[in-house]
Amino acid sequence: MDILIVEIINAAFAVLLLAWLLIDILKQSRGGGGGDLHRRAHEAVKKQPTMLFTTVTVLSNIVISILYIGFGFYQYWDLGTVTSKSVIFCSLSVSIHFITRFSSIELPYSWPEANIADFPSLPLSILLCLNALTFRCSSNKTQDDLDTPLLQEEHGKSFRDSACYRNAGFWSKLTFRWLNPLFSSGRMGKLELSHVPSVPASETAEYASSLLEDSFGKEKNETSNLPKAIANAVWKSLAINGVFAGANTIASYMGPLLITYFVNFLSENHDDSGYLHGLVLAFIFFFSKTVESLTQRHWYFGAQRIGVRVRAALSALVYKKSLSVKFAGSSKGKIINMINVDVERIGDFCWNIHGVWLLPFQVFLALVILYRNLGAAPSIAALSSTILVMVSNTPLASKQERLHSRIMEAKDSRIKATSETLKSMRVLKLYSWEQTFLKKLLQLRETERIWLGRYLYTSSAIAFLFWASPTLVSAITFGVCIILKTPLTTGTVLSALATFRILQEPIYNLPELISMIAQTKVSIDRIQDFLREKGSKEADSSPNFCSIRHCNRN
Repeated sequence: MDILIVEIINAAFAVLLLAWLLIDILKQSRGGGGGDLHRRAHEAVKKQPTMLFTTVTVLSNIVISILYIGFGFYQYWDLGTVTSKSVIFCSLSVSIHFITRFSSIELPYSWPEANIADFPSLPLSILLCLNALTFRCSSNKTQDDLDTPLLQEEHGKSFRDSACYRNAGFWSKLTFRWLNPLFSSGRMGKLELSHVPSVPASETAEYASSLLEDSFGKEKNETSNLPKAIANAVWKSLAINGVFAGANTIASYMGPLLITYFVNFLSENHDDSGYLHGLVLAFIFFFSKTVESLTQRHWYFGAQRIGVRVRAALSALVYKKSLSVKFAGSSKGKIINMINVDVERIGDFCWNIHGVWLLPFQVFLALVILYRNLGAAPSIAALSSTILVMVSNTPLASKQERLHSRIMEAKDSRIKATSETLKSMRVLKLYSWEQTFLKKLLQLRETERIWLGRYLYTSSAIAFLFWASPTLVSAITFGVCIILKTPLTTGTVLSALATFRILQEPIYNLPELISMIAQTKVSIDRIQDFLREKGSKEADSSPNFCSIRHCNRN
């Protein structure tokens, strides 16, 4: 009812405006000779100074126009509604504004001329035009909503099947446009399960666990290793992800390589024909940054997919194995740690698995750029300082690996004791043994804290060493340049600094990479030893074990 009243009022004012224009035009045409008098009066009014009332009117019109534009955008983008109010009035105002701008057309002075208040109305008119164009689409959408059946199961299923990742084209996968339906659904309302694209069969936990189980079960002996089985299960995805990682690394070093050419081009005088070289440099720089951005997005996305698949497969494998070791032996605390800590750590290592070969590759590219700009001696000095920093970290990395093994053993003992204490809490309270077992748990926690403190001190030493290494490398490199009196131009210095800046990232990540390699190796060894244990079925098939168990029961 309120909307109908507003539309009636708008229509009434539009009719009054048209009637006023027609009456004024008729009066002007009948006045005849009075046209000169009206013209002189109009020119006199225009020459008068701007009054306060006129200024307030213009400012009020501007504020109203801005508020109306903001409300229109809010109503369209947030509420998703489209209205056709005031289209007649605004269309008439815009038409008169453009007609008065044509110098070949002379209109009577009774017609309104363009003023400052007409300019804020232009964005509003454009918005109303777009709303009018999309009004038909919104009407069809409303009609489709009315015709939608009450049972949405099949519709949701078809949406999930049609919007999933596997049906996306090349351009859609390259730019991640296959996520647009999900974003649109989230913008329009609350996301539901039917809005989420379905997971491809190759990304399910069942498929990943079956691949890993087949790879690990090919050799049922002591020589079968878990890393080889994981590599056989995800080697295709790792290879594709490695291509993206290598392309991203090469594209990231195009900037330091092109800086020298940019500086040389800007420092020289060129005629009109020489600008082509600058345009080519700019295009190469733009193309390399575009490739760097796209490959980095797909590199991280692929690493995350591989990590999820590895975590799902290992969790399923450990769970299946835990069902068969009821009598054979591993404690519950160890199994819980393997699923919650070790499996998670192996999955996280997939993010940095390509850092093992990317680090020397990045160092090689940096040395090539330094050799091209500074010469052989500064490049050798940079390489020597980099190798010195890396070699000095070797004993720290070995110590970190040993400390991590001790931490996991202490954590297993603490969780096992805590689980047994909670399980037997009724007996402990019956005999008043709470304080005794509390002291035992505190001793286990103190042991774990000691090993954890040593591990953190070692990690701090590694982090300090490598945070200081970029400054050390750059200082040694430029020091050799000064000693050998190597000419340092603006381009070579900027290129070397940009190279050191890019080289800082792998050097900063090297402590974390070494720590993650050590932790992942410990986790893989723990899971591999657990998977090699004999299960209850295998134990039952052994006569010696059966007789011993029978004797123990008797």
